[in-house]
Amino acid sequence: MKSAKAIRAIMPFAAAIAASAAFGVMPEVENVGFSQDASHVVTITYDLKNTSGVVTVDVQTNCAATGEWVSIGDGNIGDLGGDVNCEVAAGTGRTITWRPWKSWPGHSIPANGSRVVVRAWAMNATPDYLVVDLTGTAEKKIRYFTSEDALPGGLLANEEYRKSMMVLRKIPARNVTWVMGANATIETPTYSESLSHSVTLTNDYYIGVFPVTQMQWQYVNGSVRSKPSYYTDGYVTDWMLRPVEQVSYNEIRNGDSRYSADIVWPNPPGAGSFLYRMRSLLGNKLDFDLPSEAQWEFAARAGCGTGYHSNGLTVGDQYVDANLPGRYRVNGGRDYNGGDTSVAANYGTYIRKAGTIIDGATAAVGSYAPNNWGLYDTQGNIYELCLDHWLQNIISKNGAVITAENGGDAENVARRGGSWSKEARLCRLGQRFYDVATSLNYENGFRVACRGGLE
Repeated sequence: MKSAKAIRAIMPFAAAIAASAAFGVMPEVENVGFSQDASHVVTITYDLKNTSGVVTVDVQTNCAATGEWVSIGDGNIGDLGGDVNCEVAAGTGRTITWRPWKSWPGHSIPANGSRVVVRAWAMNATPDYLVVDLTGTAEKKIRYFTSEDALPGGLLANEEYRKSMMVLRKIPARNVTWVMGANATIETPTYSESLSHSVTLTNDYYIGVFPVTQMQWQYVNGSVRSKPSYYTDGYVTDWMLRPVEQVSYNEIRNGDSRYSADIVWPNPPGAGSFLYRMRSLLGNKLDFDLPSEAQWEFAARAGCGTGYHSNGLTVGDQYVDANLPGRYRVNGGRDYNGGDTSVAANYGTYIRKAGTIIDGATAAVGSYAPNNWGLYDTQGNIYELCLDHWLQNIISKNGAVITAENGGDAENVARRGGSWSKEARLCRLGQRFYDVATSLNYENGFRVACRGGLE
């Protein structure tokens, strides 16, 4: 390819692919065409038949070596406008625009050397990434993308994904049977930790790539959580990117007060709660809630079995574990036993984002390596409250949501993942703990989940 300002010549050829769906009427794409004007703007047109669906687009070139069509890459197909990356109603003359010089600068494709692929996804089988706008002002408050690379600006490079927007990842869980809990031959379970047992989940779901941040809480709830006194002055430089904390289960799900009466799942979140406001902000089109313990652990494990961290490395039954990919007591939280220099060699073995680490506190979300499914901070940084009420022995429940009506504690709720102040063994993925539903604990935060119509 020659270096140029933009794609200068393109072949008048296009492909359309309809989405698969578990059942029912599927959206279908027809009559795809595209052109490029003198200012290099690419305009793609298509018709969408049968029913609404999420529409995505790919740009491909023919590989000189093999003659096959290959994508230019999701990360190069940004700055899209029109009827794309969102739910589109069935109809004719739908339009997508692309400004290639902004997302794919310095490239040119010879005539007859490119094509576009427009795909329609059924609403029960939507793409892997869901992005929601929390400001309430965006034209498209709900958008979908096929991969992390497709997120405009980049997941970590674009801080708005941790401020004014929220990114959720689809978890492939439908009819999956997996092993939940601790492997007693490798780990030494604590009194609250379940031993390994089989669980079958019934459907796919979306879960937040990051825990909810201070700024995201502010956008949804209209208020800021005060910065705790134990933070150093440096905390103010990136406070909005750190996980919100000192929020209670009741505020998140039951109402606008930490003392709100319990609203038993599967009833929707109570008026005034964070989740109620978030649903309302997006027109109640998505069923945001806290993840259940089973949903949380399945997503956090990222396909890794018991006895392994979310990156596939084996766990250590110890205070310090170089395989643990998150922030915990020795690793940037605070030195174990007030400054044990014997663990100094473990510093530097963790992936950190410069300028965000402050000892004795949380880190900005995304400061440490993600798990194998691209989720951040599932081990350490902040305890994450789950949907379930607390039940010490959940082995017989097969992943069902625990409520006070089916054996759960009326006052205590489950929390997972450990925190910045806990040693490595308490940040294992099978580790379970609890707190009072009204607690404003400085270690407690949360991430959101939703089924979003997925089968």
